[in-house]
Amino acid sequence: MKRYLLVLLCIALSCNQPDNGYIQAFTEHYKGDSLYTDTGVTTGEVTPAYLQKKRRLERLFGLTYLEHGFDSLAIRLWAGLLPGRTPPAQVFNIQNVKGKWSGELISYRFTYNDNFSNDEIDSTKIVERKSIQPAGGWTLFINTITELGILSMPDATKVPGYPNAMDVGFVTIEIATRNVYRCYRYQDPYGFRNRNTEAAQMGKILGAFEQAFSVFIFEKRTNE
Repeated sequence: MKRYLLVLLCIALSCNQPDNGYIQAFTEHYKGDSLYTDTGVTTGEVTPAYLQKKRRLERLFGLTYLEHGFDSLAIRLWAGLLPGRTPPAQVFNIQNVKGKWSGELISYRFTYNDNFSNDEIDSTKIVERKSIQPAGGWTLFINTITELGILSMPDATKVPGYPNAMDVGFVTIEIATRNVYRCYRYQDPYGFRNRNTEAAQMGKILGAFEQAFSVFIFEKRTNE
């Protein structure tokens, strides 16, 4: 998998239209009738509750389930704190369809029901929904996050010694094409960036989103 992603990057960066290079490498590497999946969040203890919440939000927002694959390329970033925290949770939905990039940012707040131990979402309110364009253009942005490793980052459960904490935010990355689906998740990458290499790298990816779209993910930081 890692070797394939390095080839993917080389093809993308050497192409006159880098974003098309990404799509070509993804689709050509896994040709066939079956969908290749690489995910850390559909195994282990986080599976049922997390997927249930994610799919409920996808239905509410009218987003396609990427687990079934996507015709061309989709990158989806979920970021959020605990219910009721400020700022609201966010989902960046970025797609390339027939060589054309588009992006949307949905900011929302949610609450859990009275039985908090089950982590069941009780209500969700969209705060803002808007189309987004990265500063500097799509080619620069896609090249930047790919160089930072958004395609190849492992799930945090596969990182030896990754820290754990209560009452912090999570970030989830989904990547999908017609033949490939990847999903991985990190707990509080900003808070753990000085303690873990992967957390630091995930923090750089989040920073690229913040810079490109003039937003803050999780919260405004003054001591970076």
